[in-house]
Amino acid sequence: MTLALAAALALAPQLLEDARGPWLRARREHFLAAWVAADDGRRALALRELERLATPGAPPLGATSAQALGRAWRALTRAGEAPDGDLDALERLAESLDLRAVPGVFESGAQPRPVTVHVLSPESARWGAPLELRLTWLAPPASGLAPERARTTQAFPDAFTPEGFELYVRTPEQAVAGTWRLELELVDGERVAAVPALDVEALAPRGEPEDERGRALERELEAWRRGGAPHTPGLLAADLFDERGGRFERLSVNTHDTWVWRPDGELRGIAVLLSPQRDPAAAPLCGVRGEAWRAAARAAGLLLVPMGVGGRSSTAELEPLLDAARAAASSSERPCVLVARADTAPYLALGRGAEPPFEAWVLSWASPTPPRLPWRDTPTRVLWTHAPAAGAPLDAQHPAQLAFPGTGVPLLDDLRLPDQARALAESLAR
Repeated sequence: MTLALAAALALAPQLLEDARGPWLRARREHFLAAWVAADDGRRALALRELERLATPGAPPLGATSAQALGRAWRALTRAGEAPDGDLDALERLAESLDLRAVPGVFESGAQPRPVTVHVLSPESARWGAPLELRLTWLAPPASGLAPERARTTQAFPDAFTPEGFELYVRTPEQAVAGTWRLELELVDGERVAAVPALDVEALAPRGEPEDERGRALERELEAWRRGGAPHTPGLLAADLFDERGGRFERLSVNTHDTWVWRPDGELRGIAVLLSPQRDPAAAPLCGVRGEAWRAAARAAGLLLVPMGVGGRSSTAELEPLLDAARAAASSSERPCVLVARADTAPYLALGRGAEPPFEAWVLSWASPTPPRLPWRDTPTRVLWTHAPAAGAPLDAQHPAQLAFPGTGVPLLDDLRLPDQARALAESLAR
């Protein structure tokens, strides 16, 4: 089976690609955070739920629906409950709702300020009676602060529409720095259902920007203040402003700039992270996946460079990006590991030359049929559910292409790719 055909048949409907944007991205983050914290038994239950709800024609676990993510999240977090049990109407309503706060960040230590919470229903929901709504601020765990009730009010059935409605609250009384969670509970008599909580960052006061990076950070902040979302899709404030062990920087490529992540200390290599269509290029640098990538980058001295893949992309587009990354690394000899996330591997077959513009690559593969890959002498690692053994060659005639066990879920393979990229980079640096 060719790369393109396998992608068309197997990977197109995967978790990473869905047009509902921020709503699904927030669900993915909640799911990944629960996955990392869960034991093997709960993970097995979650995988079973994803497999049960997989899209027909897709590989096992390749479902894109919020229902699949919700069921898998419950399997990870609700010990003793049957994740495959039917949801009641109140739980279905809560699962369908999306929260957005404007501003999406606030200043720590400041007096309480107004916040508008938009309650939206991407999937039209029906409800036949008024509901009590409870909004609560949950403080950063390390703060030791108790939950703070932000508002209690009532909502009528016709409020739950795609246009939604607004609730007005104020920032917490003790606005310590860190990630606050805004939780909305729907109450119908004695029944209570929680909407997935919204993360809102409290940032330490910042001075006037002094350079282009500072001005770019200010543009992101201004977008969060005005619209509740960053100027660059996929960024999370908790990561963008965290400079422990490294920091986000701007990289100029042709006529535009992009965010990259640079670890402290000497750079020994570059990792280019390809993102599929409708998954923002910056997404793997943030959240749970970002933690894994930054840990790998610190260990191997890697500059992390994200790149979005469009429908007409080709490897020719990599060259100016790599030139700019190598210039930022102050060396044209830094080895580059290319990471083909999700269904981006077929893109590499477009416009390829005899030699790839990178030194090694790693990809995830969900089809039961082994991939037929270009550049067979280039060091390659493939996360594949049908890998015969960790580190076994895909083809005995091409020992440079090695297979390692994957999950069959591109979103979960995203948590394994960093270690594979780190291992390749370290082997190239020897």
